Amino acid sequence: MDIREWLLIGLQNGWMAFHSIPQELRTDELYREALRLNKAGLDEIPFMLRTRELCLLAVEQRGWVLRDVPLGLRDREMCLMAVKSDGMALAHVPERLCDREICLTAVQANGLALREVPLRLKDEELCRTAVQNNGEALQWILEDRRTPELCRLAVASNSMALAFVPEQYKDEDLCRQAVLANADALRFAPWEMRKSLRRLLEEQAA
Repeated sequence: MDIREWLLIGLQNGWMAFHSIPQELRTDELYREALRLNKAGLDEIPFMLRTRELCLLAVEQRGWVLRDVPLGLRDREMCLMAVKSDGMALAHVPERLCDREICLTAVQANGLALREVPLRLKDEELCRTAVQNNGEALQWILEDRRTPELCRLAVASNSMALAFVPEQYKDEDLCRQAVLANADALRFAPWEMRKSLRRLLEEQAA
């Protein structure tokens, strides 16, 4: 048996660590298996050997490794695959490919990816999707676009999103909802409400 075949079998069966394989014995097939088995990252493959096939395999499993894909290989299919796997991979999508579908897919996977969405694409539906996924995405919406509806959705998703709700929308119902879900949200409630909210928490704890 060729030593490269033996190394591949060892990698597949778990008794051979990728890092222990000498560089000169690492074949394309071995790189592919190492990626598939999550025993190596794309950054461990020499830049010139990062083929489109290997890059697709890597980003399908861990979208954030899009950052390690050569720019010339980052096409729309690969970018869409990456943000489906990890919404924050949107940070590494070339600007020319950053369209609404890719951005919507990203915030569906991780609401905080809204941070990476170009302002021109932050429409109501996309922002709603983001805050429903993670309420703290509210911070990445311009304050004059944070509607009462978006604020309610954000707090329902993550009570700590109360920190990013404009003061004029922090009514008693919203603050009570946030504090009952997470007492730490109390510090984001208006001063004049904190006494009654503390009392409410004490009653709940009794």
